[in-house]
Amino acid sequence: MAVIWTTFDYDKMTVKYGTSTSNLRFTATDEGVKRWQSGTSVRCTHRAAMRNLQPSTTYCFVYFFL
Repeated sequence: MAVIWTTFDYDKMTVKYGTSTSNLRFTATDEGVKRWQSGTSVRCTHRAAMRNLQPSTTYCFVYFFL
C-alpha cells in the first residue's frame, strides 16, 4: 500500500508507520517527488510504499523531512 501526499517542498521525506501512534516502528522512504504547478504556486507530490502490512489491521502513519 502506498501513501501519497502533497507539500510545497521538493525535499525527500520519510514515513513512519505502525499499528498505533505509540508503535511507529516501520519506515518507508519517499520514492520520488513530482513537482507540478497549481496556479502561481509550485506543489510537490510525494509517494512512499508501506510494505509487509497485515490484512484487517489498522495502521497509523506520520511523514517528516529526512
